[in-house]
Amino acid sequence: MADSLGYTLHVLNDLGPINRISTGVLPLEDFSACALTFWDKPNDSCRGWETAQNAQARAVKAVQTILQESHSLHHIAAISHEDVVNLIVCHFQGTPIQRHEEKTMGYALYFEDNGTFVRCDDLAV
Repeated sequence: MADSLGYTLHVLNDLGPINRISTGVLPLEDFSACALTFWDKPNDSCRGWETAQNAQARAVKAVQTILQESHSLHHIAAISHEDVVNLIVCHFQGTPIQRHEEKTMGYALYFEDNGTFVRCDDLAV
């Protein structure tokens, strides 16, 4: 994608998925229980999973790094796992951590040239 758009690719590990390595692959029932804990109790860990609060903090830090290091805030694409993007959106919209049930193609976040958040658009068609 970066090549086709003429972008420079930068990999930021802090945009990576929620750290669930402590459990590996879980049966669906166990996974669902941990996912509910992740969203309903953002400061709690289920079976060693990264907490939603910690995942949000690292992902927002990555976005803020992008904003600080970019010479222009035009045409920046930050790509991550759907749940991580949701955490970023919650932060910038000033809403509590909450899971969005609707599936989306992603979000477009808009910032002023000084890095101030303006709005978020759902890219669902």
